[in-house]
Amino acid sequence: MDVSLRHLPRWLRNLLLFPLLFLNGWLLTLTIDYLQPMISIVLDYPVRFLGQCGWSRHWSLALVVKPGPVS
Repeated sequence: MDVSLRHLPRWLRNLLLFPLLFLNGWLLTLTIDYLQPMISIVLDYPVRFLGQCGWSRHWSLALVVKPGPVS
């Protein structure tokens, strides 16, 4: 028995995929909220170090969280 989403009508596919996308977004939000204190602690060390080297907190934070090159 070959069951595939391609064989379903478009409205039914959308009806099935929307709750999955919503739940994945909700779980991602919960995970980020759970890990936020640890992420803040890890990022605070280089920001403090750059602040001690004379950088303003604004620029040191921008340098630490700057995204890397996209490959």
